[in-house]
Amino acid sequence: MDDQQGPLHGLTVLDLSSNLASAYTTLLFADFGATVIQVERPGGSPLRAMAAWPFWFRGKQSIVLDLHDAADVEVARSLAAGSDVVVEAFGPGVADGLGLGYDTLAAANPALVYTAISGFGHTGPYAHLKSYEAIVMAKTGSMYGNIPGRPGEPTMTVPFGATFSGALLAIQGTLLALHQRERSGHGQRVDATLVQGMLAQDPWSYFMKILADRFPDAFSAMGGPATGRHVPTSWLAFGLLNGYTKDGRWLQFAHATPRQFQAFVRACGLEATQSDPEWKDAFDSDDEDKRDAWWSMMLEAVNAKTVDEWQAVFDAEKDVFAEIYRGGRELLDHPQIVHDHHAVEVEVPELGTVREMGVLVKMDRTPGSAARPVPALDEHGAALRAAPPARPVAPSGPPPAPAPPLDGVLVIDLGTFYAGPFGSAMLADQGATVIKIEPLDGDPIRYQMPVPESAGVRVTQGKKSIAVDVNHPEGKRIAVELVKQADIVLHCYRGGVAERMGLDADAMLAVNPDLIYHHGVGYGIDGPYARRAAFAPTVAAGSGFARRSGGSAPQGVPLDIGAIKQATTQLTGPQPGHPDGMAALAVATAMALGLYARDRGNGGQATL
Repeated sequence: MDDQQGPLHGLTVLDLSSNLASAYTTLLFADFGATVIQVERPGGSPLRAMAAWPFWFRGKQSIVLDLHDAADVEVARSLAAGSDVVVEAFGPGVADGLGLGYDTLAAANPALVYTAISGFGHTGPYAHLKSYEAIVMAKTGSMYGNIPGRPGEPTMTVPFGATFSGALLAIQGTLLALHQRERSGHGQRVDATLVQGMLAQDPWSYFMKILADRFPDAFSAMGGPATGRHVPTSWLAFGLLNGYTKDGRWLQFAHATPRQFQAFVRACGLEATQSDPEWKDAFDSDDEDKRDAWWSMMLEAVNAKTVDEWQAVFDAEKDVFAEIYRGGRELLDHPQIVHDHHAVEVEVPELGTVREMGVLVKMDRTPGSAARPVPALDEHGAALRAAPPARPVAPSGPPPAPAPPLDGVLVIDLGTFYAGPFGSAMLADQGATVIKIEPLDGDPIRYQMPVPESAGVRVTQGKKSIAVDVNHPEGKRIAVELVKQADIVLHCYRGGVAERMGLDADAMLAVNPDLIYHHGVGYGIDGPYARRAAFAPTVAAGSGFARRSGGSAPQGVPLDIGAIKQATTQLTGPQPGHPDGMAALAVATAMALGLYARDRGNGGQATL
């Protein structure tokens, strides 16, 4: 197959609405080769007024239709009759009122997958609310955070966490419905909501709150800086330290295991404290003054070095790492983004060269492409009116009995911690059998919080677990035998680890050529950061997400330790999204895309 066509070549996708949620959903289909028809209102989509409009429209066809005009509605119906997928993000009942609802369109095209994106769903007490980012954020409590000077006050921030997470759910659901259509021939309706997207962001914190609420005599929930808590409370909080360098940049450190934390202690020159009874466990002390003194020592150690000097430490010690708090366009210059070509340059008529993010998923056999043309307004209108797409093949039998879309699919989960295993848990929710292969003492996330298993509830939910030492020959043999039967394998190892264990993509595809092998890694499988530890706080800092969420701490000026402590409360604001949640949604989407590409005759492959 021509790599430039993409694995979704031959699919037709019709986007009836033109907002960020639907545009991001259909963008993935365009990037991977589908024909995406974008309906625009008279005068053009409001997205064209946004600076990023070339990104939202790349690879799509444009037709202007007035969906309040009967003749144009008939044109839309003719396009839907020839489409494999219709996406709409209207409010509840709007599409039906226009004569473009699921029942109407599916009657003419029973193979149609119809994806509706809303704020709160089409029924229920909040269904009538507008599907606006701010409304969803307000209703989910996501506007509350540690904005300095605004304790307890809601704050609207720039990132569209609900919108993009809702769109990722819509993409995932659409791909799974298409996968199921391969067996039955029948399409179906897919519903995704922005509020579901927000609920996928941080179930860890949600579960901690449930424990504290249900067992108040045993547990108490920690407040944020706005409620008065300031000094870190445990070794983990110190391991994820915010520090300020000698040359005035904030660093977010990434040490979420005891081994990594001890390496960080050594890098700070505090190793001698670990043999001193007075300071050995100061970071876990119930005495806040002692923890505060330990905090000062760590901050002083960070402040004694420049960013470049810390970089030399990171290069020498693989278990010590931190990300710079990036802002503005600095993400596009991140060394790993540059290495992996995630930032691309495309030519846009009248604008020239535009730099933007590349495709969401890297596929080694059927890659997508961001270098697809950006349409002028109504550029394809006349052609589409004259010759709408041909109808998909109609199913030959009656609709099958309802069943989970991934019934019969086997996923082997070699992941640890949160983002990757949460992604495979989403596939378990859709009927896949997910076998989690864990170290003999279990996934470290099971013991990440003082209450055993509490941190890992969501990422182990719905799975089967087997504990084996994959570094032992017998353990590896067991893992390989399971992989031979699998449809999908997920791993979250740092770069080079899977190869060292003999469980890398090439080795596993050799024993199972139809396998979808997904790298659910922090940074990449090679390149400058591939061997670095990646956790939600560091990714939030390195991607610029934390600063776009309201972080406004001073930088580039000398700060004493007291000022550094105070400024740490200003590094993040409300969390309109969470790197672990976003990554998990992307991991599940990537595995669904690989599975559907295989359905279409592309065989197994590695994805990232």
